[in-house]
Amino acid sequence: MARGITRKELKQDEFVEAAFSLEQWLEENWQTVAKWAVALVVVGVLIGGFFWWNESRTAAAKSLLAEGMGHLDKAGSEEGTSADFEAALESFEKAAGKGGPASDTATYFQGVALSRLGRHDEAAEILSKAANSAVTLEAADAARLARVDALMAAGKAEEGSAALRELADGEGAYAGYALHRLAELAEEQGNDTEAQGLYQRFIDDFPNDPLAVTARQKLEE
Repeated sequence: MARGITRKELKQDEFVEAAFSLEQWLEENWQTVAKWAVALVVVGVLIGGFFWWNESRTAAAKSLLAEGMGHLDKAGSEEGTSADFEAALESFEKAAGKGGPASDTATYFQGVALSRLGRHDEAAEILSKAANSAVTLEAADAARLARVDALMAAGKAEEGSAALRELADGEGAYAGYALHRLAELAEEQGNDTEAQGLYQRFIDDFPNDPLAVTARQKLEE
C-alpha cells in the first residue's frame, strides 16, 4: 500500500518550489535588485551624512552664539568699544546663517548689535525676521519690542508707535510694558487726554504690575 504524503513533506515541497521560483526570479531580475541595493546604500549614506552635517552645523551655531555674547558683554563694559560690537555682530551673523534654534537667537542679537552700532533701519529689518522665526510667543514679542526701539531711534516714531500698539493689544508677556510705553509716548507728545486713558487702561488691565504705581502717580499729577 502506497504511503500518503505527510503535511510536513507537503510544506517542504512548497518551500522548495518557492525557493526555486525566487532563485529564478533573481536570475532574471538581478540587475534591478542590484540597482535597488545600491540605491538603499546611497540613501543610508545620505541620511547619515545629513544628521552628521546637521549636528555639526548646530554645534557651530552654538559656539558662534557664545562667542558673540562674549563680545557683546565686553562691549557693554567700561572698556568696551564699537569694535567689540562689530565683532559681536560678525559672530551673530555667522551663527544666524547656520540654522536651528541657536541661529534664531543669534538673529535677535544680530539686530541688537546693529542697533547699538547706530544701524537702526537694518536692525529693525533683522528684528522683524527674528520675530517671525521665533518658536515662542515670548521670544517673538521680545524681538518686536526691540524692533520698536530701533524704529524710534531711526526717527520712525509713527511706525514704532503702531508696532507698540500691536504689542499692547496682544496677549504676550510684554503687552503691559508696551501699553505703559504707549502712555509715556502720548505724554511726551503732549497728548494728555490720550495718555490719561492709556494709563487708566494699564491700571485696569495690570493692577499688580510694578509699573502700575507709576501709572497711578501720573494720573494724580
